Amino acid sequence: MAYVKVPAPSVVYHLTKADRLDSILDDGQIRRFGDSECWFCESLPKMKAYMEQTVMCEGKPYYAVGGQLCRYPKFVPEDYVLLKLAPCQPKDNWYRWDQEVPPGSPKELINAAKEFSALKIGYRGDLWFSTVETIDVPAFLHGEIISQKQLTSGEAWSALFNKTENEMAGYMKRLDQLSRDELIQAADEISAMMTCHSELLVFREDLPRKEMIFLLQQDKPLELLSEAWMERQNVDVGETFQSLLTGLYGEAQQQACTDDVMKHQTVEELLTSYPDDYFQLMTPCGFVDLTPSETEKLLRGEATMAHPGVSGCKMPVEAQEILEMEVRSLKRDEHGCWYALTDHPQQKMEQASQEPQML
Repeated sequence: MAYVKVPAPSVVYHLTKADRLDSILDDGQIRRFGDSECWFCESLPKMKAYMEQTVMCEGKPYYAVGGQLCRYPKFVPEDYVLLKLAPCQPKDNWYRWDQEVPPGSPKELINAAKEFSALKIGYRGDLWFSTVETIDVPAFLHGEIISQKQLTSGEAWSALFNKTENEMAGYMKRLDQLSRDELIQAADEISAMMTCHSELLVFREDLPRKEMIFLLQQDKPLELLSEAWMERQNVDVGETFQSLLTGLYGEAQQQACTDDVMKHQTVEELLTSYPDDYFQLMTPCGFVDLTPSETEKLLRGEATMAHPGVSGCKMPVEAQEILEMEVRSLKRDEHGCWYALTDHPQQKMEQASQEPQML
């Protein structure tokens, strides 16, 4: 194997697991593998060819970092994301790895090794980037490019700084138009605005990127913070500001998640959408507690157990009866467990109420 220095690219593409995206954006860099290098492709056609010869070859052997022989698992496009990056690193750390083949190898093998070596380049060290876009992998494999600009922590802070400075400038102009009595009455509000503005400047890029993005999505982020701030008095400023923002972000995420889940009207739709979560269903048949494995069995049509909330008292309930029930209310605790109030479908309840009653 031989390393050959190559010119620094202006744009590179990197394939990574989707669950690593947030940490990459938080860091603003692609961390090297095994203290050696990071691999990239210089174009999308090269990236597709590279994927077709590596991660998309289920069962194909390869050597992992450290020399361990492994085999590629089943490729699930939805588990991955493509990153389009603009590097901002020293320009003399880019290399191509030319794969060597044994002397006397067939011409086909020599050509295949040469073509594969040309698909990717490596960067020695952690690669910092100035801009990043995400490309949807399933669409990419079907010939469609769906990209979305992402903000690094630095970019998010820059945008948030500009937005809050403009908001503060507008707020100060409005204060200039108030009378002395109106200013006195607004003293707490003014103090809260000033405090939140100064605390943002103190934390700067140390704020979690997700929380900065959350603030950027608000029409008036300082006003949102100051209103919440006025509800929390006589406490340590620095610690409370961080917990305040974290709390606001968490509440927004929880509400968004609950709103999304409430779109699922039946228990079956709810469980199908979140098969790996834990549930406690309050049903007309009693409480039904579900682990991921019990959810899988229920969705397969196997009966489950309900209880009245008393230890040792359980009764079987047919899967179809539970799955057809409609979700009336829903909440999720800090550990990720869902609590749902369910009832029989409205149509069945109306039919039951119309049936003649035995005297």
